Amino acid sequence: VYLALGLALCAAWQIYLAGAAQGWTSAWPAVPLVALLAAGASQWRGKRLPAAIGGLALLILPLAWTLSAIFSPGNLTLPSASLPRWLGLPDGRGPILSRNYTELSDDPKLIDFLLAHRGSARFLAATPTMLIASPIIVRTGRPVMAFGGFYGIDRILTVEDFADRVRRGEVRYVLVGTRSGLHPIALWAMEHGIPVDDAQWRSLPRERFRSLLLIDLEAD
Repeated sequence: VYLALGLALCAAWQIYLAGAAQGWTSAWPAVPLVALLAAGASQWRGKRLPAAIGGLALLILPLAWTLSAIFSPGNLTLPSASLPRWLGLPDGRGPILSRNYTELSDDPKLIDFLLAHRGSARFLAATPTMLIASPIIVRTGRPVMAFGGFYGIDRILTVEDFADRVRRGEVRYVLVGTRSGLHPIALWAMEHGIPVDDAQWRSLPRERFRSLLLIDLEAD
């Protein structure tokens, strides 16, 4: 009895959550419904098989919800789990949490360009924030300088230090985000370098409030 009651209560709660989040006409509430039917079947002879089926059915929705935080994290600063978001459905949480903010530096064409034109530079690129640098590091395993720290507000290097590294050939390309242009080094790079034509390195569409500028310091 207790086994059937536990399966039934968990299944009923999952049915409610799936229906409320994704609509009662979606197929997802049918998954815990299998567990609810298994709860009733477990009262007959041979409880093990329906109990096993019900237990497995109850794992599907939590697993899918958990995986959504990996494959559709939403706001990368505030990642969250949302199965509707992973399925491309509105989840009522607003644009800050519901939208998938793909980092603009995670662009295959950009990465291919940097690898092809790096030359003898120590760093594949330099950028004000670790948020811009990290996708390139993950994709290539090559060093990328985040001269502004995590958010772009740290003063790790002075402008003179950075300029000296450029003169020594350690840095050629700088990726500047629209939200990090006030960093002194970013301003120096914009003044002393030449922007690379978007057609050479950009494959992701431009966004209204977020954008990247690739600067070539050897073109000065």
